[in-house]
Amino acid sequence: MKLREKLEMKTAKVAVIGLGYVGLAQALRIHDGGFEIAGYDISEEKIKMLSNGVSYVETVSDGHIAKANRSDKVVWTHDKRELTSCDVFVICVPTPLYDDKTPNLDFVINALKTVRNLREKDFMVLLESTTFPGTTDALAKPLLEENGLQLGKDFYLAYSPEREDPGNLPLEVVPKIVSGCDDDSLNCATQFYDCFIDEIVRVSSPRVAEATKLLENTFRAVNISLVNQLKVLFNRMEIDIWEVVKAASTKPFGYMPFSPGPGVGGHCIPIDPMYLSWAANQYGFDLSMVNLADKINRSIPDFVVSEIVQKLDNNDVRGKSILVIGLAYKPNISDTRESPALTIIQNLCKLGAVVEFHDPHVKVNPFTEQSSCNKPVPIIDLCEVTSGQYDAVVILTDHDVINYEKLLELECPIIDTRNSFRRRGFDEKVAKYLLHA
Repeated sequence: MKLREKLEMKTAKVAVIGLGYVGLAQALRIHDGGFEIAGYDISEEKIKMLSNGVSYVETVSDGHIAKANRSDKVVWTHDKRELTSCDVFVICVPTPLYDDKTPNLDFVINALKTVRNLREKDFMVLLESTTFPGTTDALAKPLLEENGLQLGKDFYLAYSPEREDPGNLPLEVVPKIVSGCDDDSLNCATQFYDCFIDEIVRVSSPRVAEATKLLENTFRAVNISLVNQLKVLFNRMEIDIWEVVKAASTKPFGYMPFSPGPGVGGHCIPIDPMYLSWAANQYGFDLSMVNLADKINRSIPDFVVSEIVQKLDNNDVRGKSILVIGLAYKPNISDTRESPALTIIQNLCKLGAVVEFHDPHVKVNPFTEQSSCNKPVPIIDLCEVTSGQYDAVVILTDHDVINYEKLLELECPIIDTRNSFRRRGFDEKVAKYLLHA
């Protein structure tokens, strides 16, 4: 039976390569759409957890995994050989940066080589990992054709960037950008995604789809850098940045609000614009605005630390006891990748502060004896803290489950980088303690 017929009858077996935040959610969504899946990851620990019905991604419930496991259409594996019978390969592997901020596509290349060595004909590869324009046509296609395979004859190849928003919108309601290396690939990819995504947006080429993803996140990075830099300026001018943003947001046209914070984190905003900047350099073009935005956003954790130091007595944090609230890069999730909180805590420790942190979403403490802090940074339960225990509280991530009333009971300066209290209606009650950074 041909692949197109298998897709129509939902008898195609789908391999999802890379079971991180994006891949795991995508694998379950594909399964819920009626397909048999094989979830593959190089981490034996992840595969063991999934096989036991346990999720390591907070936005994916144990119950969802357990329900999938009870069907006869799911296998979790770190053995490539179990992918041999798959017809569709969805690649959701990381695309990090090297230390010099150039693209690192090693995970993508290894995934493509795995597929190439498993199948000889009538299969489809869907690349979802964020990358620079030209990757699908100029890198993925030649790699798949190295063993004599031919696009359009032996396999289909498409690019469809992930648009995962952990903790917010479910995958199926986010419009899906779909492209193909030829018309048959585009049609085949559209047919597949249409089985479990509400809206498909077809574009003319993988290069357009790749550029679309980079534009989306570069747009956010540049605007976040603008409001972050204005926060530093308005702080010197003794102007409340939060009041300014709120007032500007009343304009019904020509303005979109972005909130300042302690820096940017996650896999997208700090990373993706650098893929676009690198691609621009290949054409002899300096994407100066993007590079400046990256520089500004990466400087904000240092600004936050300087504000903490300034707001404490004697402009000195040596020996000061500081409680940090929030380690994840954004509210209501456990993801700490590229989180500015990590840098801020490390820098406070280097200055001699005694730091502890509270984050009910983060279960694994990254600050051990072997961490860059050179000493443990304990995880604290807010129920156990008492008034007078800390010299300052610093809010870096404003999870909804944080007990903000409890923080007020500590009766110490609260340095709020997220406007957490005022957004929750605490204006009058916190005037005595509240500071901003």
